[in-house]
Amino acid sequence: MAGREAKSQTGMTLIEVLASVVILALFMAVMLTLTSQFYIESKLNLQKQQATSIAENILAQMSAEGAQNVIDNPPNQPSPSDENGVKYTVSLTRLNTPAWAAEEDSVYAEVKVSWSAIQAGKKVSENVNVQQLFPGEDSQ
Repeated sequence: MAGREAKSQTGMTLIEVLASVVILALFMAVMLTLTSQFYIESKLNLQKQQATSIAENILAQMSAEGAQNVIDNPPNQPSPSDENGVKYTVSLTRLNTPAWAAEEDSVYAEVKVSWSAIQAGKKVSENVNVQQLFPGEDSQ
């Protein structure tokens, strides 16, 4: 029996298998966390893009119809407006005309689009402010 050679064993031990499973589980947990974080950021960026689009549409309307006229008579849109399940609220404000404005009767307007959403189980409120100087009503 002393002359008998030991057979070489192939395969993995239970410890090696468990270590592999633990490493794989840690990797999957990190990937799941990153994926959910990317999803949250993507939703927030989409909401900001939609809010900016709403503000730009109102600025275009101000340019076409006169800024002060639109501020005095806001557009007939449902307020708050609903885009993809998110409620956007729009407020229009005439700001003090800056000293650098060329014309005294210029209208310096701000469009503020606000919204609230649930992100990662928490209510988050965001807003987008867009300001633009419009030439005086006489020079249009």
